[in-house]
Amino acid sequence: MSADLGLEVLKSLVLSSSTDKFSFNLYFEVQNFLAQPNPTPQEYGLNRNPDGTIIMPRNLVPVLNQEGNSSPLPTFGFVLFF
Repeated sequence: MSADLGLEVLKSLVLSSSTDKFSFNLYFEVQNFLAQPNPTPQEYGLNRNPDGTIIMPRNLVPVLNQEGNSSPLPTFGFVLFF
């Protein structure tokens, strides 16, 4: 069993129940289980003075964004077949 497969098993849980007439599945999954930072594209904004007013002529400048979306995302759900 590889390490990747082990993580796949750890990050999701599926409970199933079925009879002749219906089937019920309940699941819980965590996306981004290891809280790795997601790549984000370069962001741009209008060039501004230190007081916040827009400089004319308007030019785009790169915006430094140190925040990232690296939080795990839990998902709950159910499936009912009849």
